[in-house]
Amino acid sequence: AGIGAVVGGATGTAFGGNDLHNAGWGALAGGAVGAAVGAYMDHQQEAMQQSLQGTGIEVQRTAENTLNLTMPNSITFGFNSSQLTADAQTALNSVANVLNQYPDSTITVTGHTDDIGSDAYNQNLSQQRAAGVAAYLSQHNVAFNRLSQQGMGEKMPKVPNTDENSRAQNRRVEL
Repeated sequence: AGIGAVVGGATGTAFGGNDLHNAGWGALAGGAVGAAVGAYMDHQQEAMQQSLQGTGIEVQRTAENTLNLTMPNSITFGFNSSQLTADAQTALNSVANVLNQYPDSTITVTGHTDDIGSDAYNQNLSQQRAAGVAAYLSQHNVAFNRLSQQGMGEKMPKVPNTDENSRAQNRRVEL
């Protein structure tokens, strides 16, 4: 709401002339829009957290006011595979149900790997994993035009790839 008010006030001043009246109306409108977006995200986050409780999937709100779901490799894929496990499918069913309740949200599916194997191999595997998750969500009525996908390979580790435990944390898919 605060960010919306600031942007609205600046917009009201820029387009309506440099007076407090236009800035005030712009701030009021921007604050209302910002509050509505914030409430939408709050409800979606709460629904996602309740839906995914006990699945091992982390749900976090970012500074950019987006939700970040981290699906660890231990529940999503087998080693060196892009085939979704039964646990992943169950969790993604819950994700799809919530996403279908919030049709204005867009989803970026990002695959990540550890540093074992060549850069090219890991890039391809991460893309296949992201594509597999996006396809699964699409098959469960999440509109495909809301989904984008990318593979990051080993470029964005969550933690340094120093041992098997840390490598396992880096093999993940984020939405």
